[in-house]
Amino acid sequence: DIFVSNQGVIEILPGNTFTGLKFSGPFNQKYILFRIKELGSAWQQRKLSEEVSLFAIPPGKYTLQVRFPSVTDQRFWLIKTIVAVPRFYQTWFFKVIMAFFIGIGIYIAWLWRARQIRKQHLLRTTIASDLHDEIGSALTRISLSSELMNIKKQMDTKIVERISTDSKSAIASISDIIWSVDARNDNKDDLILRMKAHASNMLEGLATINFEVHGLENVVNLPQLVRQNIYLIFKEAINNIAKHNVNPQVWIILNNQLTGMTVTLKNTIEQRQKAAFIGQGLKNMEMRAKRMKASLDVVNEDGIFSITIKMKRW
Repeated sequence: DIFVSNQGVIEILPGNTFTGLKFSGPFNQKYILFRIKELGSAWQQRKLSEEVSLFAIPPGKYTLQVRFPSVTDQRFWLIKTIVAVPRFYQTWFFKVIMAFFIGIGIYIAWLWRARQIRKQHLLRTTIASDLHDEIGSALTRISLSSELMNIKKQMDTKIVERISTDSKSAIASISDIIWSVDARNDNKDDLILRMKAHASNMLEGLATINFEVHGLENVVNLPQLVRQNIYLIFKEAINNIAKHNVNPQVWIILNNQLTGMTVTLKNTIEQRQKAAFIGQGLKNMEMRAKRMKASLDVVNEDGIFSITIKMKRW
């Protein structure tokens, strides 16, 4: 005899924190007992004329049971299903999607961390290699010169000059390595100033220098790996120009265009220049170009020797 509505399921939509239920029955019945099985087994009593209030029921499916106090036979109870519809962020689908994206985020963070560790290891390996190549050879020459002077048991001006030259070279190499790994120098202005200073120091009075920069107006910072290897390739090229040329003309061109970044070093040559880059110097340049994922082109024709580094746009 108790009824609440003709619906099969009572739905509580998202945002409805308060829901009221009213019951009807025979005139001689004044009270009802009700319970929601999933929220508790105890029966609660209300007047038949009173409204039963449901407040802030968590999302889920519930079973409402209502009876008169004297009716114990379950066949005569009112049984209704109540469904509290969850908000979209309370659904399992949303939680699975969020768990998926959180997992992706953790994986990306792990990849980033692993990449940073690899970069650190590469930097340490690079520094060790540079110290071995640049400083080790200079110190070896100094040691051999000292031993030779010790054998002669007398002052030899040529040996002293050689030791002085090798010492200055070692000091300059240490300065370059420190500069290359210092994060405060990770900008294009420091790189250009360093390149101009080295070219001026090595070629002053020996060559005519033309330095051109194009398309770098909006470039500020450079990756340490790029800055270091470009400078060391440049340094190697300038040193070879100073060693193997007499009064050359030198062009240094940095050109940053939509098609990519190119660093070009050109100089006029004589016949003896043909052998200038045969050996370890060119191999070191190619190795450094590969480190920054760039290509290295060496051309010797029509009285011009050129080295071109090509990479993606800065």
